[in-house]
Amino acid sequence: MKEKYKYPEDIQISFPIEKDNFSQQNNDEIRYILSIIFSKWQSSSNTRTLIVLLKNPSNARANIEYSDRTTNKLIRLINRLNEEHSQNVVYKKLVLLNTCPVRTNHIRKLTKDKFESVTFHQKNKKYGIQTTNLQCFKSVLKSNTRTDFLIATGDLNSVPCKYIRELMKKSYQDILELISQQTNSGLFALQLGNDNLLLSSDYTKHPLASYKGYDHITLSPIKLRQQWIVKK
Repeated sequence: MKEKYKYPEDIQISFPIEKDNFSQQNNDEIRYILSIIFSKWQSSSNTRTLIVLLKNPSNARANIEYSDRTTNKLIRLINRLNEEHSQNVVYKKLVLLNTCPVRTNHIRKLTKDKFESVTFHQKNKKYGIQTTNLQCFKSVLKSNTRTDFLIATGDLNSVPCKYIRELMKKSYQDILELISQQTNSGLFALQLGNDNLLLSSDYTKHPLASYKGYDHITLSPIKLRQQWIVKK
């Protein structure tokens, strides 16, 4: 049963008609990619796409009736930054990707049994879903020019299931290695008010790490270091 979070009604957004294979595989159990267009900013100058790396997807779909708290918070944040021009750039498109594409509204529900069950029921079994997830990320890099990246997975060490935790960490490293090869792209983490930019684990914070409003959140630049862990 999907929770009913609608997308913000006061911000004009739309969903591109995705013809890629990965979008076609999105369903109630898996989401490889979710792209959101900010209608107001399409004709602005100096526009870019913001690619966001999260832990795993929840309920949000390319359907105005079904969003989730994380997605709505990101939409409101980016719209506010666009309004303020605080990043010296306007983000016309938001692309949400994950370290694991299996949907769940709480990480404790993502177990090895659930992961294997979802994998078994996928129609396309040529590749495992984690391999397909990485291929999706590569496809997004090819099809989107002028991109910035927001790393917002939260602490992967806190994932309860060891099997899922290690799977996510491997995906995280593979994706950050791909990001490290990009040139002319900004790399950001969420700065929540005056809090420390990074978690004690060196992972970056998740949009729901603060239950306060989105109005005190900013994007702060980060760099990659050895083992593809981020730093200030």
